[in-house]
Amino acid sequence: MANNRRTPIFIACERGDLSLVQALVERGRANTNSSAALLIAIDQGYDEIVDYLIRRCNVHEMGYFEQLTVDNAIAGCLNVVSCVHVMIQCGANVNAVCRYFKERPLHFIAKCLDIDIARPIIELLLVQGAHTDCVDDQGRLPHDLASEPSVKELLRTARRLSLKCRCAQVIISTKMNYRNRLSSNLVAFVRLHCNRETDQIN
Repeated sequence: MANNRRTPIFIACERGDLSLVQALVERGRANTNSSAALLIAIDQGYDEIVDYLIRRCNVHEMGYFEQLTVDNAIAGCLNVVSCVHVMIQCGANVNAVCRYFKERPLHFIAKCLDIDIARPIIELLLVQGAHTDCVDDQGRLPHDLASEPSVKELLRTARRLSLKCRCAQVIISTKMNYRNRLSSNLVAFVRLHCNRETDQIN
């Protein structure tokens, strides 16, 4: 963890001091929309603090996946699988584009050079509905970003497309004007499969 994240609430979470965490939050001395404190509480296994912070913060606005960097995973700074699992339970979208890195979680973990770190995270994301055929802003699939052969192969072999995904790809490839013909949920689903440039055309 970077030193600039060692705020009072971060230190309280790191020490497992629930009373201090509560005091800081209730007195307005802590930013509950900063994910670093929650992540360290998850990593240290302080379930009461995790439950308290989840109740007091807006999970959907924190961009937790942005904090779960491959560098942190490789450095062993966080139990990343546990963090990802909790974030998913809290409603984190496994297909969302992270605000800071501008990538989806599968694209980000695809860059990991250690299959032992990448495999459980990739498998968890897939079980929770991550799409291996979603593209980034440059039209790249997750396995396109993998330089480690075993990670690339894992992502490639996991790419079993549903009928909905195949239909979305047909819509994109034929440049169909779908926005006025589909429900808002289906429009959002199709947009998972196209990059920004293609989306603007459609």
